[in-house]
Amino acid sequence: MTSRAVKQCEKLIRQAVELGFTHQITRHALAVLIKKEIGSDPRTVKNWISNLQDFGFVKRVNSRVFTLNLNLVEGALELAVRNGSQKKLM
Repeated sequence: MTSRAVKQCEKLIRQAVELGFTHQITRHALAVLIKKEIGSDPRTVKNWISNLQDFGFVKRVNSRVFTLNLNLVEGALELAVRNGSQKKLM
C-alpha cells in the first residue's frame, strides 16, 4: 500500500514524461507541473519538490536541474522510449 503523496509524485513524473522530459527537468518546469496539479502556493511547490527528492523520484543536479528516476513509476520508462528523445531544457 502506498501513500497518497507517493501516488501524486508518480502522477507528476508520468506527466513530465508525457511532456517530453525523459532524463532531466528544470526546476521551473517541475514547478509548473506542481502548480497545475496540486497548488500554486510557493510553500506547496517547495514541499512537493522536497517530497519528490525524498521519495527518490528526482535527484538534484544543480540549483535549476533535476534528473528523473523513471524506474520508480510503472510504465514511465516505456512511455519515455516511445515518445522519443529528451526535450531541450528551457
